[in-house]
Amino acid sequence: MASFEQAYPHITSWVQDGCLEIGSISYYDDSFIRAIDEGGTVWESPAQFETLDEALAAADRGIAEWCSINMPELVVEKDAQPSFTAKQGQYLSYIYNYTQIHGRPPAQADIQSFFRVTPPTVHQMILKLEKEGLLARVAGEARSLHVLIPAEQLPVLVRP
Repeated sequence: MASFEQAYPHITSWVQDGCLEIGSISYYDDSFIRAIDEGGTVWESPAQFETLDEALAAADRGIAEWCSINMPELVVEKDAQPSFTAKQGQYLSYIYNYTQIHGRPPAQADIQSFFRVTPPTVHQMILKLEKEGLLARVAGEARSLHVLIPAEQLPVLVRP
């Protein structure tokens, strides 16, 4: 089992000067986890998570993205390497591109049609991407998929 520092290196370095809030702070706040520095909130989750591990993985990626934009001199080269398989990258790229084109995330049926796979295959892939902290969604809410990695790290989408 990996240590916290190994599993969440960006959170580990972040909390040396900033802080991480976990939990809902008000009725009007729909985020579950937030990264804060002296200037205020720099990242907050787009949705609730089923496990704390998923929330921490999303926060770690969010902090990494924020740092790559705002403090590129501190980003380690290994952070630029994609942490997903080629097939996972295609699913992420499809979800991202569909959302950009249509202004809303795809339904699972849209993904099924594009990749020509069965509904359970799509569902299992979404669960895996969510578990890996690459994708967030609101359970039970249609079209709530949100890619959590920077668009620059996504591969070019290739029609199967």
